[in-house]
Amino acid sequence: PKLVLSESIIEHTARIVFCLGKFRDREPRFQAAYQRALAWLLKKQITKSGELKGAWAGTWFVDYLFGSSMVLSALSTAQDKPQVKQACQLALDFIFKYQRADGGFSESPESFVQKKVIALPGKMSSPAQTGLIVSQILTFFKVVKDPEMLARYREKIENAISFLMSTQTEAGVWNDPSWTGVTFPGIEYLYYPYLQDAAPFHAMALYRRVYLRR
Repeated sequence: PKLVLSESIIEHTARIVFCLGKFRDREPRFQAAYQRALAWLLKKQITKSGELKGAWAGTWFVDYLFGSSMVLSALSTAQDKPQVKQACQLALDFIFKYQRADGGFSESPESFVQKKVIALPGKMSSPAQTGLIVSQILTFFKVVKDPEMLARYREKIENAISFLMSTQTEAGVWNDPSWTGVTFPGIEYLYYPYLQDAAPFHAMALYRRVYLRR
């Protein structure tokens, strides 16, 4: 079988683009690497009409929702480009289309098999996945600082934060057993105990920074 490491990875590339965006002007080689990686991410966005329009497919995390939110945070570094702005709007529309009634997000590893967003079994969303997704969206808003966009999505973000607050235990954690990590898509998945609690906490902290200015 083809090894995952032989392929370019959406999540890894997104992280690199976000980091290179901080110092790409220091050396021409940094700028060249940044532009190549940015162009690759834009090329990989699903733009055809359908359920996945605006999405990026994840590899190391479950799956379309978080993968798309990671690229969104990376694209915050290139908001001077009209193509990037359009890609960001498509991504936000895609992600929030799948926000559940409880304010959270939920995606099953079955998404890798069916090639579309499949919710986890049960009525409640995943606090860990919600934390991961919302923290990336808020990282985007923290960099972009667009008042109109901040206002447009505030209610949706606050619904997600309310969900996280309502599911936090008295001990201050979440104990979410949902799969979040991936070893091989469609074959093996991972559960990161510390990430399950850190992700919701990170999202709530970013909400305070972005919307409450604290």
